[in-house]
Amino acid sequence: MVERFPEEEGVSSSILGSGTNHMQTDELKKKIQVINLPEVNTSMEGSILEKKEKSLFIDLSPYGTGVIRGSHYLEAKDYIKNLKIQDKVTVKILDWNNEEGLIELSLKNLSQEKSWNTIKELKEKNITVPLLITEANVGGLLGKIDNIKGFLPVSQLSSEHYPKVENGSKTKILEKLKEFVGKELSVKIFDVNSLTNKLIFSEKLVELDQLKKIADKYKVGEYLIKLIPEGTSTETASWNGKINIYKNALTYLNRELGSSDITSAGEIFTTKKMEKKPENANNGEIYVETDPQGAIVTLDNDEKGVAPFVLENVSRGDHELSVFMPGFFRRTQKINVDPGYRVNSYFKLAIDQSQKQIADTTKKEASNSANTGKTYVTINSNEQGWLRVRDDASINASEEAKVKPGEKYELLEEKSGWYKIKFNSNDDGIVSGDFDEGWVSAEYTTKE
Repeated sequence: MVERFPEEEGVSSSILGSGTNHMQTDELKKKIQVINLPEVNTSMEGSILEKKEKSLFIDLSPYGTGVIRGSHYLEAKDYIKNLKIQDKVTVKILDWNNEEGLIELSLKNLSQEKSWNTIKELKEKNITVPLLITEANVGGLLGKIDNIKGFLPVSQLSSEHYPKVENGSKTKILEKLKEFVGKELSVKIFDVNSLTNKLIFSEKLVELDQLKKIADKYKVGEYLIKLIPEGTSTETASWNGKINIYKNALTYLNRELGSSDITSAGEIFTTKKMEKKPENANNGEIYVETDPQGAIVTLDNDEKGVAPFVLENVSRGDHELSVFMPGFFRRTQKINVDPGYRVNSYFKLAIDQSQKQIADTTKKEASNSANTGKTYVTINSNEQGWLRVRDDASINASEEAKVKPGEKYELLEEKSGWYKIKFNSNDDGIVSGDFDEGWVSAEYTTKE
């Protein structure tokens, strides 16, 4: 049992244990060395004396014997099971004198504190580490570093591992993510906060580092890029074009080579600091250009305008950018918008040769519909669960109403990529609005 001895002069006596005799101060000072006890919650090193079930005894000479027990033992049991007699350990003092006369100790906070410090150092030094994936949910993947569990969000996966699924199905996303369980991914620490037990990993930061190393090989400026198909095949056309390299920014190039330029498609993306600060510090912007011009621009399934077009005040984070023009294949790309930066995007659209076949059958369809004297348009299924009806055949035209998928309307007129329909008192088919006739996009409808 350890007793605290007063340091002040003039104290006549002190008691050590329950059976110690009273002695004069001078004699006591000669025979007993006064030990100043550190404060509770102080850390110190000791050696293991004995291991028992749910108890670990530590030699903390000259202060006495300490014990780790109960909940404190259980919380650190994974760490304790690997310890041996005589091993040195760092402990935290919880109580200098418990009901058994032992020093109450804890290992939990110290072992975790050491792990958190290691993780913070990994972030500060921007070190890439292997992460064994142990779990998956629809939001991302989970794993541990130094016995601290963390989260790898879907948004922080590399472009190679990002789950690309149709219609953003959560079920299919989860199926893709489960394929990573039991595998190791190279990650960096994206965010860490030991006070809130927050640990976020990023695979994208590793990818960006790799791309930066490649980009560092090239100076800022304009470059001419030429892509030539491998092998001796003459069925695929080559491509050449210009790209710009900016300081502290990434340039992304993707090209799908067809048999000719009109059947080839691709994208070029560059990120550049905005010339003027955005109204909202957390926003950026997107510039969209297409070849051919005039494609409909959609951001996160919401039609925005016709290219060339600038999307202003776009919130930071991941977005889905899509362009479409009747007679051409749609192009869609996931992009990330950083505050104060502009994403310059250029889309090359490939012609949809099947449209010619559709045009060739138009006369036949018209002939068949002549038997009834009417042609109808059916609204196709879509993610929104409705389709806009506009007052003119243009993406910029005012919205008159919204109609349900599966509903059929009489076709009154056609323009490039648009059908004019008659409402014809079909009250059950309307979602909102009130109209007699209007225009719908041919992309989301079927003519019968």
